[in-house]
Amino acid sequence: MKKLSLLTAAVALTAVGAHADWLLSDYATAAADSTEVRKLYGAQTFGSAKSPTTLTGKAGSLVFEATYASDGTKGYTANVGLMQPLTTDWAGHDITGLTKITFEYKNSALITDALSVTFGSTAYSEKIARAGTVYGYDIKGDSARAIHSDWTVASVDAADIALPGWFLTSKPADYPELAEVLKGVKNVQIGPKTKYKSAGTQDGKACDECVGPTMSNLTLEIRKITLVGVTKTPWPNPLEEGCEDATKSTVLDEFLDGNEENQLGGYWYTFTDSGSAAVAGDLADKAKGSSTATLDITEGGVGFTGVATLKASLNKKLGTVWHDYAGWAAIGVGFAGDGLVTGMDALTGIRFKIKGVAIDPTIETINFKVSAKGISDTALHFVSLPVAELVAADEGKVACIRPSDLNQAAYLQAAHKSELVPADILKLAWEAKITDQSLQSISTASASFWISDVSLYGKAGMVSGTRNHKSKAVGFSVRSQGGLLSLSGYQGIQSFDVVALDGKKVTSFAPAPTVALSLPRGSYFLVGKRDGASLTKSFAVVR
Repeated sequence: MKKLSLLTAAVALTAVGAHADWLLSDYATAAADSTEVRKLYGAQTFGSAKSPTTLTGKAGSLVFEATYASDGTKGYTANVGLMQPLTTDWAGHDITGLTKITFEYKNSALITDALSVTFGSTAYSEKIARAGTVYGYDIKGDSARAIHSDWTVASVDAADIALPGWFLTSKPADYPELAEVLKGVKNVQIGPKTKYKSAGTQDGKACDECVGPTMSNLTLEIRKITLVGVTKTPWPNPLEEGCEDATKSTVLDEFLDGNEENQLGGYWYTFTDSGSAAVAGDLADKAKGSSTATLDITEGGVGFTGVATLKASLNKKLGTVWHDYAGWAAIGVGFAGDGLVTGMDALTGIRFKIKGVAIDPTIETINFKVSAKGISDTALHFVSLPVAELVAADEGKVACIRPSDLNQAAYLQAAHKSELVPADILKLAWEAKITDQSLQSISTASASFWISDVSLYGKAGMVSGTRNHKSKAVGFSVRSQGGLLSLSGYQGIQSFDVVALDGKKVTSFAPAPTVALSLPRGSYFLVGKRDGASLTKSFAVVR
């Protein structure tokens, strides 16, 4: 147990993070074909059987190639382009505040009509997306459409983004407004559009100059697609709504006593992706790696609080097998009894202070998660905190997470999604995870961050289980080695419970200097009990 200096513990509320534009990808790794590009960057093409497309990657750019041909006499059918998702999971993101879209490009042939820039959005129905009746902008200047063998900058002001002119008179009354579209943008689409030279038909009606594209082939190289005025991971709830000073609250832990037990009778612990290369099921589990983590509780003092520090070494490999979704470790906390907290139904916010001490750049966010009754561990509600702001905040940054800030992963199907019910919350966790899930060259990373001043807002006097807050057992120490627990300083303790990280009691025993225990590898709590009071220490079994 460490002591925290008053200087280090001084409370400082930092301002909302500085503005930063969102570069969608640096395309650092070359890709041989469309499949590899999609795996690395999520990018795809659109075209048709008559107008085939391919996508490859150089180090630093994407290379789009297309052949233009009409589908018989059907009008306007040589539509091609590339789609770059904002994130590889194709989730919708709120880019309200966008001022412009910029990118650089080279093109091998004259673009005869326009270089079109549009969005994919969760606000669009499938019908709208397929019809192309979406907000966007056509870059039509002669110089922009000309052949470019050197990198040329394209820029689209947000104020110029609009619906196609021909669609305005027939737009349905319930068609989404641009503001709604920007709240769920999934991808940026860039399409080099061709003019046509012959007559044909469209929707059963004759059309002039709608068949026979005036472009035959094109190579378009793209890099540095940037959303200007938009931050990739904005700080959630920057005004701290729900955690106002006037709002009643219950302290979960200020780490004043320097141990793993919190004020609601639960325990702080660490958990990781760690599996065993000798277990076939672990080798097949893409979320299993060999990450390790330690928890260090630093005691506070008069006028200042303590901190809980996670130090993690992340490793996406299990043995020699690299796993996409591995490379994570977390600090977690639960509550007493059945894990439910009386009064949590009134929850307006979970407030804490957090500081990034040393976090590798391959870890872009710390994910704050909640576990709730009836919701699978693969479908937890969470919100991401940008690492850049956590590291920049010298004395830590305050977060207030409302229930409405917590969402399940975008890739989950509707059948696996559930509404978060605050009264059902069982555990909280702060997770460090390697962000990239595609590059096998990224296997390891390290992270160290601390949290402090954790409180539940909405109601004073929330309780969980039953415990005696007036007295605690005297301190003791525990060491695990070779199947033995070595104990000291346990005078006055009547019994010990060994508790797993999920809160289940593994075994109990009477106090003794050494106790033989056969436990699987992992982290555990040793709970000493005396006259209704308890004291908890953590220990690890390494085999």
